Amino acid sequence: MTDETETEDGFQVTCTVTAEETGGGTLYRADIVVSMGEDELYGLQTAKYVSEAIR
Repeated sequence: MTDETETEDGFQVTCTVTAEETGGGTLYRADIVVSMGEDELYGLQTAKYVSEAIR
């Protein structure tokens, strides 16, 4: 798991990426959150599967 945070103009953007190995490839998941102070303003979740055949 990787976790990165950037702050600019009072906004904080955090991206957490996890990788899950499967029998035929890797499933990558990313959770992205934009916040200001204690308030979460926006959240986004995405995923991508990368087959071993593509690597």
